Amino acid sequence: MFSLPKLYFTHDGKDVEVSSASTGISGQSERYTYVLFSGLDFKGFEFRILPKSVRTIVDDKLAIKRQIPIGDRLFDKYFSVYYNDRDKILKFLD
Repeated sequence: MFSLPKLYFTHDGKDVEVSSASTGISGQSERYTYVLFSGLDFKGFEFRILPKSVRTIVDDKLAIKRQIPIGDRLFDKYFSVYYNDRDKILKFLD
């Protein structure tokens, strides 16, 4: 009753959940879409993809969190990507 709608499906034998959430305090929160993958064998692989916002720009400028471009001009223009393994993120996004 209190949760938002979620989309569940299986892709290539892996369970996937797609839904939305929000950050911040009421009235100042930002909505975002998230995807959870179950059963991936990427031990130690960490990443986060966020829409560009004032917060991600400030984080990058102050070196709080350093964004790393993936090399796609349009994607890099609209999204902030944080990861610890470039080869794995490119394989994952492919």
